[in-house]
Amino acid sequence: MTRPPAAAFARALAEYLGPRNWRQSRCTHCGRRYFAKKAAACGSPWCPGTASVPGAAAGRPPARPVPAQWQRMHAVFRGRGLTPFAIDPTGVARDTDLIVSALQYLDPVVHDGAPPPQGTQILSQPCVRWRYLPGAGREEGVSSSFVNLSSLETGEGGLVDRVPAHLDLWLDGLSAIGLHAREITVALTDEECAYGPYRGIRADVNSGGIELGEINWYFEVDGPTAPAFSVIDCGFSFERMAWAAAGGQEAYHDLLSPLYLVGVADGGVLNDRCRTLALLALSGVRPGSRGPRRHVRQLTDELVAPFLRGVNVRGCLHHAARFWEQFLPAGSLVPNAVDEASAAVERRALDLLARALRQPAPPQQLEFSEAADVLAARSGGRVVLSRAVSSLAGVV
Repeated sequence: MTRPPAAAFARALAEYLGPRNWRQSRCTHCGRRYFAKKAAACGSPWCPGTASVPGAAAGRPPARPVPAQWQRMHAVFRGRGLTPFAIDPTGVARDTDLIVSALQYLDPVVHDGAPPPQGTQILSQPCVRWRYLPGAGREEGVSSSFVNLSSLETGEGGLVDRVPAHLDLWLDGLSAIGLHAREITVALTDEECAYGPYRGIRADVNSGGIELGEINWYFEVDGPTAPAFSVIDCGFSFERMAWAAAGGQEAYHDLLSPLYLVGVADGGVLNDRCRTLALLALSGVRPGSRGPRRHVRQLTDELVAPFLRGVNVRGCLHHAARFWEQFLPAGSLVPNAVDEASAAVERRALDLLARALRQPAPPQQLEFSEAADVLAARSGGRVVLSRAVSSLAGVV
């Protein structure tokens, strides 16, 4: 008799983890089944038995710089003969404005009848999720843009037996950055999950109250030309992994920010907006009225007030760009994109200042300081200009 998908999925995990001294338990706080070596709770962020943030473990070495963490994980992939890659974040736009999931890599298979890729694929995919924007920068572990590290594999119904190999890969990667098996839980779900045409079952990989990623086995794919196949999709947030590896020694957004934003009021929000704007700029998205272009305009407007308060927005954008350039395809990067994004913030600030002072906008070729001098001369001096700057810096 064929096993139900959830049972087959749990069996595959148990047969891999059991001989490695992981025990399967039921969480006494929330009732969820989970695998762990030491944890007394499932580790899910919403479980009342889980700490809300990771604690700094005694004897844990100092947090490594985030780029160094990526180099260590990359070495694990290379050691297994796997080469991480990313696709242009704006290059797959069938159902969304931007790439939000590694499963979009399979769109040509599901929607157009292309042959499925062979073997394990590793995507190191920068992505944007606009629904996270309200909490991004304010809530720990929440970003509007992040690197979605994923392992994908397609096959027939027996593909579930490959789930342990994917979990083993990610446990190796986590160990390389300092997160060892004793600090990790693998929590099962009793309900099926669905994502577009994909129907499956999942397990969450947690550490100290942080959901690092998911292990998904999609046993059914429904598309107009989709072949009969199933999919393993293991997706992890690289930034959350690096944060968890830091053991709570730094706040999530401080870990990702340039040093001059650490401790600044709303510094996490500012850095999140700069990260997302830099990613869009490097991908060739410019301000506009629709789709991601509309969001570029929104992000530009949000950065005007910090810029007028004296925050080094240009430096923050370049800091973010250096992070994204580790992951984006080199040939897809738009030259001078970050400088243009920074200039757009400055131009928007000048337009708003000119409107507040009831003056025509200065010539666009002027630097900000020169254009501000023109506005001051037209409107009655620097005191008047300073009042307008202070007003806009507080309300824009």
